Amino acid sequence: KDARIREALELAIDRQALVAGLPNDASPANQLVPRHVFGFDTSLPEVVPDRVQARALLRQAGYAEGFDVSLHTREILKEAALSLVDQLATIGIRARVVVLPDPRYFDLLDRRETSLWLDRWSCTTGESGEMFENAFHSPDPARGLGGFNESGFSDPAMAREIEAALALEDLQRLRAALADLMSLIINDAASAAIY
Repeated sequence: KDARIREALELAIDRQALVAGLPNDASPANQLVPRHVFGFDTSLPEVVPDRVQARALLRQAGYAEGFDVSLHTREILKEAALSLVDQLATIGIRARVVVLPDPRYFDLLDRRETSLWLDRWSCTTGESGEMFENAFHSPDPARGLGGFNESGFSDPAMAREIEAALALEDLQRLRAALADLMSLIINDAASAAIY
C-alpha cells in the first residue's frame, strides 16, 4: 500500500536482464502495455533500474532490512517469477514464489488475499482502454467496470477520466486520452502493478 515500496519494486527490476533469461520470446516493458497497443504513451521514459534508490525508498518506508513476502503466480509465469525473485533480493526483498493452479490463483485474487502477484494482461481489443476499464476503474459490478481490479484500487477522479476517455469516438483524442491515463498511472504510482 506504500507508494515508496511500489517504486522500490519498480527500480529493482532490470527488465532487459529479466526477459533475456526467459525461455520464451519476450520484450521489456516500461509501461502497462507494449508499444504496439493503441494508447501506449511514447513520452514516458524507459525505466532504468536503480537499486541504490530502491534500497533508500525501502529505508524511508521503514524497511531498512527489507522484508519477506510471498509472490503468487501461475505455472505459465513460474520462470519469470523465479527471475524476479532474484532481482528483488538485491534490494532486500526476500520473496518466496508460490505457484498455484489457475483456479486457486484466481480465487486468491478474487478474495484479495495476496499483496504481491505476477500475472499478465492481454488487450484483446488492441487498445489500452480495455485494461483501464477492467483493471484500474473502481470496482463497479453493476456497471461491469473494474471486474479485474484485484488490488481494490479506487480513485473516483481516475474512474471519471477512464469513462470520459472510453466515450471518445475521435481516434486522435482517444489515443491522447489513453496515453494521459497511462502517464497518470505510471507517474503517480497508482498501480501496485509491476509491468
